[in-house]
Amino acid sequence: MLTNLRRFLLPVLVCVVTHPSFSFSPDSSRSTVAKLALPAVMAASLPVLYHAWYKPYTEEHFHFFNDNAEWFQMDKLGHAFTVNLIQDRYAFFLQQNGYSSNKAANRACLYSLGYLTAIEVMDGFSRGWGFSAGDMAANLAGSLLFWAQKKTWGQQKIQMRFSFSPSPYSKLRPALLGRSLAESILKDYNGQTYWLSFPMSFLPGKWGQTLMLSLGTGAKGMIGARNNMFYENTITYDYSNIPRFRCWYLSADINIRDLHTKKKWLNTLFRTFGFIRIPFPALQYAKPYGIRLLPWMF
Repeated sequence: MLTNLRRFLLPVLVCVVTHPSFSFSPDSSRSTVAKLALPAVMAASLPVLYHAWYKPYTEEHFHFFNDNAEWFQMDKLGHAFTVNLIQDRYAFFLQQNGYSSNKAANRACLYSLGYLTAIEVMDGFSRGWGFSAGDMAANLAGSLLFWAQKKTWGQQKIQMRFSFSPSPYSKLRPALLGRSLAESILKDYNGQTYWLSFPMSFLPGKWGQTLMLSLGTGAKGMIGARNNMFYENTITYDYSNIPRFRCWYLSADINIRDLHTKKKWLNTLFRTFGFIRIPFPALQYAKPYGIRLLPWMF
């Protein structure tokens, strides 16, 4: 089971290594070095991960851990989103440095899945976690969404998005859900929403490529992974009165990732942070409320 903090490591590595300052002309020897940088950093980070997280929990036998019923599968969506983001960023970087679209897609999938599989295997030898088939399936799903689109259309028409809105639940269990906003973005599944954004190709001109229809899902009321009762420092905390439920959303989005302006720095900014969904009004469906309009959905 890959925790949020560990899952966050690879996107950080990708963002650093694929920064525009590392892009060179295809015939440059420095370009070759840049292309090898991310695999090298990935390989070097694995021993660091082992000693930082796994060594105190290492056990002799490989084992599985079934966490598919936890957190309304929000952690699985996080896995799919992360691998999809990594592959999109790295494939774009490779294309900027001379690779064809197909070759860039294949390499991006190979590197990211290889790295994440290595982490899942280390989980399997850890007393603190275990190999999660659900996590691995989510990694593959996010990768397939990227790879199939690159092979079919040569681009990511259907894009995964992330948004976050602070929840009141982190205050009830800050050690698990986050003591600060930065921690909560990574840890508090109650505040996370994952989206699939589709281009409105039927609209005329640039509107069809810029404006998107967005379908999102999230969950609320989760103080623990499976239920709202937990033990901490020999004290029992019971929040069973707080309902746990899934939410569905229908909204709009803007494809800032592929916007092109005359300002190079602005294009880089859009490309870097294009995975964040632009706030819009949204329709929400959840059992406690039915269907309702949210005037501003982050």
